[in-house]
Amino acid sequence: MLQWISEVASPRNTRAIEKRPLPDDGDRMMIDLIIAEVESAVSRFETEQEIRRSERCLREHVADYSWLATNSSARRRKYLSMSERSKIESACCLIIASEWSALLSTWRSRMRMVTEREHILEAFSSAVHEVIASRPRSNTLTDVLLNYIRHRPSLNSVGNDTPRSDTAELTAINPRFPLDDFTHIV
Repeated sequence: MLQWISEVASPRNTRAIEKRPLPDDGDRMMIDLIIAEVESAVSRFETEQEIRRSERCLREHVADYSWLATNSSARRRKYLSMSERSKIESACCLIIASEWSALLSTWRSRMRMVTEREHILEAFSSAVHEVIASRPRSNTLTDVLLNYIRHRPSLNSVGNDTPRSDTAELTAINPRFPLDDFTHIV
């Protein structure tokens, strides 16, 4: 009878992506500042669009009754919705502390070409992807093993007859997976 409760609250239903560690206070502050920055950019963009529309209506001597629109979807939103906020927050959780300035400068440079409200969020998402892609790539297991095999002296080599016993190169193997698996979040 109450099995549906256990299915809803079951920990096995949670995705691995949601198990990220919670950001510390500094990261939390930066995430809040970035959300405020994106929201102010959206508000600024919508205000500029409103001014352009009203100026066009004044030039064409057409009455503007858009303020009478009662349907909330017909009105322009000057603020971020909760889903937009959560997308920005989850994207920011992928950024490490040393990348905040690169993210902001990349996003601001893309903001110059924005023509629609949605492009602001898309520009932010692509800036996050660009910052993540610019990280130095860690060696994969295949890279380390191929490098180890290539530099290992051959059995037919002349000179040093002792086989290579230094396995220090193999300690560079990183068993963690790269963040490329998380690109579908943003």
